[in-house]
Amino acid sequence: MPGHFGDGGAYGPHPWSPLAQLVVWGLSTLFWIGLPMLFVWLAIQSRQRQNAAPPLAQASEPSAVELLRRRYVAGEIDTLTFEEMLGELMASEERERMQSIRALVERSQSTQSTQSMENRIE
Repeated sequence: MPGHFGDGGAYGPHPWSPLAQLVVWGLSTLFWIGLPMLFVWLAIQSRQRQNAAPPLAQASEPSAVELLRRRYVAGEIDTLTFEEMLGELMASEERERMQSIRALVERSQSTQSTQSMENRIE
C-alpha cells in the first residue's frame, strides 16, 4: 500500500531498520549536544591556564640560597655573613610567597564577586 507509514513511500523501503534509525538519531543528538559542551570546556580550561600564577623561578637556574651556599662552601664568605644573608633571603622569600598568596586570594575574591553579580542579574 503506497503512502503507508514505514514502507518508504514513493522511494521504496527504508534501508535501515527502525532500531538502526533510532541509534543514528541518538548518536547525532549526542554529537550536537557534546560539541558545544566541548567548546565551553576548552574555553574554561584556557581561562584557568591564563589565570594560573606564573612559576616563581626557572628550574634550570640555581636559587639564591643555592648560590649563597656555594659561596660559603667555596670560602668566599664567612659563617656570620652566610647566616645573615640566609636570614635575609628567607625573609624575602616569605614576603614574596605571602604576596603571591594575597594576589591569588584577591583574584579568587574578584572572580567570586563577578560570579555573584552575574547570578543576581540572571
